Amino acid sequence: MSQIVFIVGAGRSGSSILHELLGYHPSVGWMSHLCDSRPFTPEANRRALAAARLPIVGKWLRRHFEPTECYRFFDVTYPGFSAPMRDLVRSDVTARAAREIRARLRAVAPADRTTLVVKITGWPRLGFLAEIFPEARFVHLVRDGRAVANSLLQVPWWHGWKGPANWRFGPLPARYEAEWDAHEQSFVALAAIEWKLVMDAVEDARSEVTDARLMNVRYEDLCAEDERSMRSIIAHIGLEWARELDDALVRFPLRTRNDKWREELGAHNATIVNEVLRDRLPQYGYSPDEQQTL
Repeated sequence: MSQIVFIVGAGRSGSSILHELLGYHPSVGWMSHLCDSRPFTPEANRRALAAARLPIVGKWLRRHFEPTECYRFFDVTYPGFSAPMRDLVRSDVTARAAREIRARLRAVAPADRTTLVVKITGWPRLGFLAEIFPEARFVHLVRDGRAVANSLLQVPWWHGWKGPANWRFGPLPARYEAEWDAHEQSFVALAAIEWKLVMDAVEDARSEVTDARLMNVRYEDLCAEDERSMRSIIAHIGLEWARELDDALVRFPLRTRNDKWREELGAHNATIVNEVLRDRLPQYGYSPDEQQTL
C-alpha cells in the first residue's frame, strides 16, 4: 500500500455503493469481513485480495469478500474508535494506536493494490485519521439530510430511539437540545439533528486537512452523473481511469431515491425535518421545501 483513502460521511449517505464501485479498480485494495474476524492477522485479507486476481476462484472471492466497514479492526487497538461520544481529533491519537493501526493497515492489501480505500461513517474522525496518516486523502460523501433522516428511521441499528442519553453521539449541544424539545422530542427531528452533528464535525475538522486532500461529493451528483463523478473521484485519489470501472457502472447503475422521504415520512414529519434542516440544507446545495403549517 502506497496510499490510503478514507470515505467519510453520515450513515445512509450512499457510501457503501461508492466503496463497492471503487473496489473494482485494479489498483484499489479494501477491507473485507476478514479484517473484523481476524483483526490481528490482516494478512488473511491480503491473501484473499491476491487470490481475487485468479480467473475462476477470483469471481467467487469477489462476491464473498466485498468491501465493508471494519470497526472491530480498529477497536482492538483503539477501543473507542467505533462509537465515541464525540468526534475523534488529533489529540486523541496515542503513540501505540498510531503505530499499530499504521502497521496493520499496511498489511491489509497486496503490493499491486497500491491504494487502500477505507470506509468510515458517522463521526468523520478527520483529525484523528490525518494524524495517523498525514498523506491520506478523504472523500466526504454528502446526501440530503432529509433523505438521511428518513433512512435512519428505517434501519434496526439506529440508536436514536434510546434518546441522546443513550445513543452514539453524546449529549446534545444546548441549541440542538432546545430544538429537539421544541419539536416535542420527535424522533424525526432527532434523526435530522444527527445529520447536522456529523456535518458540524466535518466543518470543525476541515482545518485539519488541506483542501487538496478532502473532496466533497454529493450523493445526488454521483447518481445523476455517475461516470463524470467517478472520474473526478478517481483523479482526486491519484489513480488513472480503468475499464473495470466502466463495467462496474453498468453492473451497478446508480439511482437516487431521495424524494421518497416526503412520501414515507408523511406531511407532518416532512414539515418537521424541513424546519430542523432549513438553515443547513442550502450550505450543501439543497433547497428546503416551502414552509408548511403543522
